[in-house]
Amino acid sequence: MVEWLKAYPAVFEETSNGGFSVFFPDVVGCISAGKNLEEAIAMAKEALSLHLSEMINDNEEAPLIDLVNAKEEAEGCLLMMIEPNPAIISRRTKEHAVRINITIPQMLLERVDRYAKAANINRSRLIAEALEHQIS
Repeated sequence: MVEWLKAYPAVFEETSNGGFSVFFPDVVGCISAGKNLEEAIAMAKEALSLHLSEMINDNEEAPLIDLVNAKEEAEGCLLMMIEPNPAIISRRTKEHAVRINITIPQMLLERVDRYAKAANINRSRLIAEALEHQIS
């Protein structure tokens, strides 16, 4: 999975209304847009993550990065490296769960269980989501 989590070059083209359209030269068919650069970056990250998830599920190879080509395609535009969101990829792929043994204080575990029950999720999912949020 690590080979999928690298940063990919993204080309940001300013639109006539001040927004940005985005495409990834090395990830064919992955496009996005935003009303401004900040939104375009966030949307590009999400689009890349979703696109790569589908490629993983389809057993495709990770796209190769060609920076020379990306620079050529970005002429007159903004070129930026965008990393996919590992949490999105993990949730949307057929990645299997691994059982681990951890030790945490009993009071914390009780709080985790109360929170998980109130949120109608299991303990493992709550801990995994908390960890994903912390390290993303």
